[in-house]
Amino acid sequence: MDVKKEDISSSLAKIGKVSFIIGITLSVLSGLYMGYTGESLSTFVLSLLILIGLIIGLINVTPKETLPFIFSVISIFLVMAYGGNFLKTIDVFGMYIDGIVRAMMIMFIPSMIIVALKTIWDYAVDV
Repeated sequence: MDVKKEDISSSLAKIGKVSFIIGITLSVLSGLYMGYTGESLSTFVLSLLILIGLIIGLINVTPKETLPFIFSVISIFLVMAYGGNFLKTIDVFGMYIDGIVRAMMIMFIPSMIIVALKTIWDYAVDV
């Protein structure tokens, strides 16, 4: 059985894309649930979002995409941290947006940690 390096990288790229799509979809649905019910997510859904975030960090973010990815996650975090109370005050859909942003952060924080560690590792190896 001859496995080519291109086949493996192609398969990993597909897994990364699918995990990102599943993660965003699950984040949106979970956020809508949190906004509608006012409850927190179950341990299973939290674990699933964290696992998907780890997969995204390990597979999906290339070295070229590292800085834009980290800046994007920090931007979402700042919106959640400083605008979260404001989002909740918006009539009709504010709670839903707040829930979606919170669910996205549950997924993106582990991926950002992995990407940051990979970046630190790359810099340490080059020294």
